[in-house]
Amino acid sequence: MKSSDKLGYNQSTKSMINLVKDTEIKKPKHELIGIYGGTFDPPHNGHLMVALAAHDTLKTKIHVLPVYIPTSKHPSSSAKHRFNMAEQMVKGHEGLVIDDCEYMRDAPSKSIDTLRELRKHYPNGSLCLVIGMDSLNTFTSWYEWENILKLAHLIVAQRPGYKVPETGLIADILKERMVKNNSELNETQAGKILFFHTMADLDISSTAIRAELATKKNSSMLHPEVLDYINKNHLYDSEDKKSTKEVDDEPYVKPF
Repeated sequence: MKSSDKLGYNQSTKSMINLVKDTEIKKPKHELIGIYGGTFDPPHNGHLMVALAAHDTLKTKIHVLPVYIPTSKHPSSSAKHRFNMAEQMVKGHEGLVIDDCEYMRDAPSKSIDTLRELRKHYPNGSLCLVIGMDSLNTFTSWYEWENILKLAHLIVAQRPGYKVPETGLIADILKERMVKNNSELNETQAGKILFFHTMADLDISSTAIRAELATKKNSSMLHPEVLDYINKNHLYDSEDKKSTKEVDDEPYVKPF
């Protein structure tokens, strides 16, 4: 009898040890942290579908971040109300979590500042910034866009009507950085681009919803809890609204 067999170190034991080693090797290097920012004025079903689709793609929690002071908008509702509405929207969805990183800053919101703040909270994580195709097409006009790619991956929601650029700087960036699945995102903390599909192809307009609420106090495009909050707090009442024309419509996923 071999000495290894006397010690109980047989072939089955060796196989189990090798399996454990392989599992350790394949363990993701960096935890994925989903980030979904927006004005959410109000948060509607289009926003919710994108957030849920991002969760299904990344297999991790998506942090929903209502911006405190948008850099390019004048919201109809206060930051407090928009935060509370977004909190109502994510209720009951274990894959989504409300995040007050933007809300607590009390300053104009820029993606780069938010990512730097989140990096302090998640020094070893892979930050995954959820954006839309419309935002991707203008990404190189974002403030410090090169540094954004040093801090986070881009997770791009594909929607009908938007084409992936085939020429130009964006196309060059995609050729260098695009990956096909979320497992490739775990290998590094930032710099990759992953596309995902969403069912949010309905023609949902925040501006139209605000106008609808001002007259009917109802909208099928809102989560029931969000609608209830709006009505209880008399948000978007016609007499209290500045004007829907003063607030540009917001895409489902956008720079913040």
